[in-house]
Amino acid sequence: MKMNSLHHLEKPLPLAQQVAGFLSNGTEGRFADLSTVQVLTSTSGAARRIDQALKVAGAKSPYFTRPMQALLPDLPGLASRHEQEAAWAITLGYAEPSLLLPLFDNKQPESTNERLKAAGILCGLCDQLAEAAQSPAAIRITDSGFDDSVRWRALEQLYKIYLDRLAQWNRIDPNEARLAQIKEPDTSVQHLVVACIPDLPVAVERYAQQLQERGTQVDILIWQPEGVTPSFDAWGRPDPEFWSGCPIELMPNQIQVAAEASEEAKGSITYALKEAPAQNCGIILADPKLDNPFRTELWTRGLQAYDPDGDRLIQSQPAVIAIEWEAFRTNRDLRTLRRLLELPAFIQSFKLENPLTPEEALAACDYLLAETVSATLEQGQSAADIALPDNTPKKVRYARSRARRLLAAVQSLLKKDGLALVRQIFDEASQVENQAADRVIELGNTLAGSPAFADWPEGFAAAFSRALRSEQLQRAALPEEVALNGWLEAPWLETRELALCGLIEGRLPGTIDGHPFLPDSIRADLGLSDNDSRLARDAYLLDCLLRSRSGSKVQCSYSKFDAEGNPNRPSRLLLRCHSKDLPQRVLQLTAKQESTKIRPRRQTDWRWRLPEEKPLSLCKISPTQFKDYLACPFRFCLKHILTLDAFTPAAREMNAATFGTLIHHALESFGRIAISRGEAMLQMTEDEIRTLVLQAFAEATEKQFGPKPSPAVQIQMANARTRLVAFARVQAQTFAEGWLIVDVERKLAAEDAQPLHIGSLPLSGVVDRIDRHMESNAWRVMDYKTFSTTTDPASKHFGGASAAWLPEAEIHLATSKAWIDLQLPLYRSILDHWHRPATDTQPSSTAYFILPSDPYETAIRPFVELDDGVNPQAYPSALQCAEAIVKNIDQGIFWPPRPFRGNWDDPYAPLFVNGTPEDSIHPETIERLKGALS
Repeated sequence: MKMNSLHHLEKPLPLAQQVAGFLSNGTEGRFADLSTVQVLTSTSGAARRIDQALKVAGAKSPYFTRPMQALLPDLPGLASRHEQEAAWAITLGYAEPSLLLPLFDNKQPESTNERLKAAGILCGLCDQLAEAAQSPAAIRITDSGFDDSVRWRALEQLYKIYLDRLAQWNRIDPNEARLAQIKEPDTSVQHLVVACIPDLPVAVERYAQQLQERGTQVDILIWQPEGVTPSFDAWGRPDPEFWSGCPIELMPNQIQVAAEASEEAKGSITYALKEAPAQNCGIILADPKLDNPFRTELWTRGLQAYDPDGDRLIQSQPAVIAIEWEAFRTNRDLRTLRRLLELPAFIQSFKLENPLTPEEALAACDYLLAETVSATLEQGQSAADIALPDNTPKKVRYARSRARRLLAAVQSLLKKDGLALVRQIFDEASQVENQAADRVIELGNTLAGSPAFADWPEGFAAAFSRALRSEQLQRAALPEEVALNGWLEAPWLETRELALCGLIEGRLPGTIDGHPFLPDSIRADLGLSDNDSRLARDAYLLDCLLRSRSGSKVQCSYSKFDAEGNPNRPSRLLLRCHSKDLPQRVLQLTAKQESTKIRPRRQTDWRWRLPEEKPLSLCKISPTQFKDYLACPFRFCLKHILTLDAFTPAAREMNAATFGTLIHHALESFGRIAISRGEAMLQMTEDEIRTLVLQAFAEATEKQFGPKPSPAVQIQMANARTRLVAFARVQAQTFAEGWLIVDVERKLAAEDAQPLHIGSLPLSGVVDRIDRHMESNAWRVMDYKTFSTTTDPASKHFGGASAAWLPEAEIHLATSKAWIDLQLPLYRSILDHWHRPATDTQPSSTAYFILPSDPYETAIRPFVELDDGVNPQAYPSALQCAEAIVKNIDQGIFWPPRPFRGNWDDPYAPLFVNGTPEDSIHPETIERLKGALS
């Protein structure tokens, strides 16, 4: 077999220049014609940079392509990705259950979206097999202890049905075309250059071998800066055996460890911008999860992030309008309409004599959702048509008028489909919006004209949505934009300083874990990259990056916690030092980090100030407020002292608070009836309990929503009734165990004759329920919870040790923890306050009475970790933490703000418009919140 030529690029020049120099062969003043040369690159950015270097050298461009794209012949009838997924989805929809069972067990895809999602997974599997020059029709696995033949046989049969479906549409599967190209390659390629690809697929290797046999010149370029050991195979892939353990020359001052993702972004961007303009700075994100923290940090500096792979089409207004408008035309759901009204471009489509502003349109929709409790367009129309009484306030009449105008505008558009509406709205939009609109329309028309969706029209909407979500728009970077590059782009950047970020396990090296068909144990046998080869690739690239830039021109970083607060492990590559340096390296990577860097200020003079006349003090405190202080003392001040509560947008259904309040009302009513019966309550049956709580709930909901609530509220009411039926079952068991209900919804008032103090503040609140055992006289205080799932109290009261920003919040159990909520410990304190001395001689316990969505999970969950017999230090620790919080409040300490950890957007985010709190809050206010001026 003819051997390919290996060329090691060793010059101290940017890699793109070295590749361009090889291609142009050092021509001076002559135009090298490279039109017959095919150059394979690992990224599109590599191709752009090589092409730019060639133009500088005066050479004509070769044909650039990605490795697997090179195998795709120029044939009519090649199936698009959307057609492939449609063929798979139809195959799954009509397949015999016996073929689906080995692949999906009992969770077989049923809906259109589920089948398309499964189709996407199967397309990805076929793509990976194609990289190894294999297909599901003829999989070849050597004996490696792997036994999954049943699934592979089922997949093989489904694959043949899939190919038949494509054939009915006169379409060819792209991977089958690639496999054919390997056997009989296109001989018009006279010269093939593999430009420094450290993980060349086996399929491309075989394709190149076939070209060589037919006389094509094949050159393999290998990046090898001075000092890099030449340990590669014949196709430029690093040798896993060598690179699995070789040291990497990384100095301690080149490693930066951040406490959290935002700190890593801050430090890395500062480093990258130190000596380079925004458009030319070198930032590499090995961990894609860092994208949002980096975008946020750039925004605070007046800069924008640029994605070299392109902007996501789904984030453009045309794409959102196309998807949401089609959904609205189908479901007529006013919540869908509201999402559309948040897009300025959508409101431009209204043709009204008296136009609505965006704010008026949103207010009109909120009126329909909240005030009329309408769910659909038709319900909103009916509500708007009801005549108002003569004494109706002017404000209500104005709201009704706006709602009618909104409904009229929307009704006039209903005949237009999503593509027609996009075409109408963006006819004269900006260049960026026009490009997005053109691509949306092009995609829609392509799918609509495909035989796949003529055969499967019910799949068009879901397929169109998937197409928009996967599409990216390429554009040139603007001067104020900073590129956030992926790991494989790093060798091709020409910047002097290089910030390598997100160097954590699982990302660098990239690992393959839990693939349903291609586990790591069989990948090498198949000819696919496995964890060993990825480790070798990434170790080699990191070594090259460090050796190609001298001194401190490369900074490696990782954050100990990601943006969601989950812990990260540093990349093992950061530990590739000499054995004598390993102890110090481990200490460096694991040392506790503090946020000490100063964020560059955004160009705005606005700083939020505290109202000077408002005293920073409380006259009482409730058990639930301690949780807010532990979460963030600054937001506690805003919410509970300044009463700057978040704006709650109108909704057409019960929110969580209303839902829980109605259930609490029913349980309180039942509890009072039970208490009135004394010890006879223990004889109450499940049927009797169920009747009482459901009757009380029906009375409460009718008062709240009237006799005919909206369908959405009716669904929630049915959910609540299911929870109450489950409550009856558990309560009957509780009575059978001998537990008497002593108190329900009992209020502890700060104004009581004998108040309960935590530090200087009287405690106030309402305790859901107190029980006493008939025989043992044990006491139990409980809080009703309508969580979606069953949750133990410990998981709500304890957080990780990193959450202990207040020293008194730290508690040592089996491991170090931090108090994040003090509700049940303080309820126990209230119990002792009310029922001493009885609770001094009998054990007291605390618990959640949980009524989750799944009635079979309804249960009383004791707070075992708070019991004195289990952790005698837990209860005193909670009270000590509570007293420390009150002491801070007394001293006016509400600083510093803590990262927001809620499930929704931070309601106080507008206060942090300049990024860090220090850049957003006035210095005098900060000093006051620190207690300095109290």
